[in-house]
Amino acid sequence: MNIVRAVTTVARRAPQLQATAAPARKYKTLAQIKELQKQFCADDGVPVYLKGGKMDAVLYQTTLASCAFAVVYCFYTIYHLIYKERK
Repeated sequence: MNIVRAVTTVARRAPQLQATAAPARKYKTLAQIKELQKQFCADDGVPVYLKGGKMDAVLYQTTLASCAFAVVYCFYTIYHLIYKERK
């Protein structure tokens, strides 16, 4: 019976648990969004993940470096697990 009581309590409070609408933010105008779409859709040979500028390039290079480090560290760990010294 406790579960029935819990379910009815939650059902009664459901309207109170719903998230309220966030305050309206100032979004970019439609013209600015269309300009960004043109910039990102331009066929200029640059990959879309680098069209955001220098910050995109920095984030991309950082991601590549951290992935390379993780792979090297994974092999290092596996090597030490296989060939660890016996005490």
